[in-house]
This record gives sequence, structure tokens and C-alpha cells, in this order.
Amino acid sequence: MNRTATIVVAIALVSALVAVPLGASAFATDAEEAQNATDSIEPGERLAGVVGVQEAEVNGEVSERTYGVKIANAQTDAAKADVVGDQLDEIEERLKAHETTLDQLADAREAGEIDDGEYRAKVATVAAEKATTERLAEHAQATAGELPEELLKERGIDVDAIRELRAHASELGGPETAEIARSIAGDSVGHAVALEREPGAPVPTPAETESPADRVDAELERASGELERAADRIDRAADRVDEDDEDAQAALERATAALEEAEAAFDRAADVADEDAQAAIEHAEEATEYATEATEHAEEAIDRTEAADSGTDRGVETDDAGQ
Repeated sequence: MNRTATIVVAIALVSALVAVPLGASAFATDAEEAQNATDSIEPGERLAGVVGVQEAEVNGEVSERTYGVKIANAQTDAAKADVVGDQLDEIEERLKAHETTLDQLADAREAGEIDDGEYRAKVATVAAEKATTERLAEHAQATAGELPEELLKERGIDVDAIRELRAHASELGGPETAEIARSIAGDSVGHAVALEREPGAPVPTPAETESPADRVDAELERASGELERAADRIDRAADRVDEDDEDAQAALERATAALEEAEAAFDRAADVADEDAQAAIEHAEEATEYATEATEHAEEAIDRTEAADSGTDRGVETDDAGQ
């Protein structure tokens, strides 16, 4: 849904509100408080609120799907942990922004800088944004729960802390904020835009919508690319590493061993590709992980060689200067 479509939907909603008595509005409850709150909002303010909510929900859907794609493309647990770590930083920033905005709106209303209707319209947008933040925290928590504890500890990722962030997002602003949002845009405020997914449910990724055969082909292609990349790095390292550099030679040997493991895993994947798609996918993923490891060791060998060469050059310059 683009911005224009969002505004069209918003105008349709507001038009419906204007065309019927406020007591029959789909956005109000039968409770007297909710009705009074609705009565205090001018049509223009309601339009701004509905548009804000719609845009927040669309942007939230984009953020969730972006996270899902990043996790789907992460080939190792370490890569997934990095994605989770980045996501947690974003969640914390979003929460701070929500808190700041709510405080500023409350101060502005109290100071008479904005009226109650404008306040409620803007609070409704924040409510939709923080619903996305809560779902992002839930997705991060689910991913972290599948990763090794040692890796999480190494990356400084605390599952309990993620759970607390999620709870904080849910409670931010209290029940008043949620009620204000409902009075502006109905009971579904903050729900995921995708109709097939309830808030908090796993984000569909391309891998989940592909057929088993397509996934096998995709994983084999990805593994093949990583194998070629690793072999290229190893060739480069072999050309540059000095035989007398024990550390660089050791890194190169680790790279070669990892590449052999990757090739063996790739062969296993290819052998069962037509019979057992799941096994083929697992072997291909294993091949990718080993190939990535091989590349890292090869680059380590190159880095050690460059560091040694740099030290030698500095030593030569120093000697020349001394003469």
C-alpha cells in the first residue's frame, strides 16, 4: 500500500464517520467516555489521525518483513546473532522515540499549544508505531531463542532483556494510549497490515513461500557461490603467504580444511537433492557455513601476511633513517 492508497483509505473512513451519527461510529464503543472522547475530535483531526495510523502500520509491515529477509539471508548462527543485535539497538531507539513523543505531546497539550483532538490524533499514531516495536521485539526474541547460549553471551544478547523490552513496548503509555488509538482508528490499531498474519506471528520470508525443490536449488546455488569465493580467497592467500610465517600458514591450513569440509557437504547435498529435499537443504547450508569459515581463515592468513610485511617495511625505513 503506497502513501496515496493510505490517504484514500483514510478519507473513506472519515467520510463514513461524517455520514453517520457519532453514536453509530465503528471507531467508538458504547461506553460514555469513549463517546465523549470521539465527540471532541474534529473531522480534520480524525483524518490526520487515521492517516498517521495507516502509515505507521504500513511502515511497520515493511520493518517486520525486512527483518525476516535479513534472518532468511543469514547463513550462520553468528550472522543471525548479528541481525538480532542490530534489531535490539533499533528497538531501544524506537522505544526512546515513543517515550519522548508521548511526553512532548502531553506537555504541549498541557501548555495549550495543541488542543485535545490534535493530541489524540498524534497519540494514536504513536500507539500504532509502538505496536510494531512490540512485534519486532517478539521476532527478535524468537530468533534468539533458537541460537546457542554461548553465542548469545558472546554477542551480549540477553533473551530476558528482550522480553523486558517487549513488555515495555506493550505497556508504554498505559491503557489510556490504547483507548485513544481505538477512538481514532478502531479496535485493529497496530495490527499487522498482512491479513494472513496476526500481530506477533512469525514474519513470512521468501524461503517459507518457495517449494522444496526451489529451496534446494537456491541453497545449492548459494553454497556453490560461497565455495567459489572461498577457493578464490585461498588461492590468493597461498600466493601471498610466506612459508616461514607460521601464523599465516596455520590460518591457510585451517582455510583449506574448512573448504574440504564444505566440498564434502556440497557433494552430500547434491547426492540427495532428488530424493530428500530437507536433507539436501541441510547439507547445502552446512556447505555454506564451512565455505564461509574457509573464507574467513583465508582472509586471516592474508591479513597476517600484510601485517608482517608492514612491520618489515617500517623496520627497513627505521634502519635507513639510522644510517
